Amino acid sequence: MTPLKLFGVGERSETAQRRAVKAAWIGLLIVPSVMATGALACVAPFAAVAALAGLTLPRREALLTVLALWIGNQAVGFLSLDYPTDANTIGWGIAMGAAALLAVFAAERFRARRDAAGLAIGFAAAFVVNQVAQWAASAFLGAGAGFTPEVIAYVAVINAVWFVALAAGHLVLVALAERRARVALASRKAA
Repeated sequence: MTPLKLFGVGERSETAQRRAVKAAWIGLLIVPSVMATGALACVAPFAAVAALAGLTLPRREALLTVLALWIGNQAVGFLSLDYPTDANTIGWGIAMGAAALLAVFAAERFRARRDAAGLAIGFAAAFVVNQVAQWAASAFLGAGAGFTPEVIAYVAVINAVWFVALAAGHLVLVALAERRARVALASRKAA
């Protein structure tokens, strides 16, 4: 079983079970990440989610998943964490969303590699693109001095932990779906 087996991009048939498991996967990518926004504030796991979405979902669904995470992150920030509503903060929010969407494109280039190395390379590509895009935005929005090796390493660790945890969740969903399919097949054969 490969980590990306269940959500193979380009598969033509979508069974009800496949749609349900895909919906659970998308929920697993979004909900915990938005909930963590309160604890992580400015270090939401955008690169981790963008990488996994880009590696496991068709482009449109991957982009919508990351967009939903970004909207949730911004909602928590502005409604619960009292982010200031000035032009710079709004600009940074837009830049973070754009960087996360670009990270999806970086990761999806490696979706054909259905092994652990492909996952790692996809994550690395998404993380680098995400960070470079945000760094580029700092030329217009300021705070470029915040892109120190220590800060980037901290953000990398947070995203790597999220990536591994969410990938493990993906494996659990795949295993549960396969088990359910085997039980259903066995019960049809017995009938």
